[in-house]
Amino acid sequence: MTKRKYIKPPRSQDCVWRSGPPPEIGWWPASLAATPDPTALRWWDGEWSCVAYDSDSPKFAGLVASMRTGHADRDIRWTDRWWEDGK
Repeated sequence: MTKRKYIKPPRSQDCVWRSGPPPEIGWWPASLAATPDPTALRWWDGEWSCVAYDSDSPKFAGLVASMRTGHADRDIRWTDRWWEDGK
């Protein structure tokens, strides 16, 4: 397994938090609106998954991606993918 270079997440106050669906399917920094946390990652495919963190194993993250959150979509906010180039 190849380790990727560590990319430090931004501080929550440096993020623009949005409601509603993100622009595409995949992993997004997304957390409860009351406690926005850019290290909280959720899978979006029309519904939000439970939360995983970048420190979790790929196997665990895959399991979490298949589990739907118990929170209403209106309770979850998302921000830009900080690990992509130019973000």
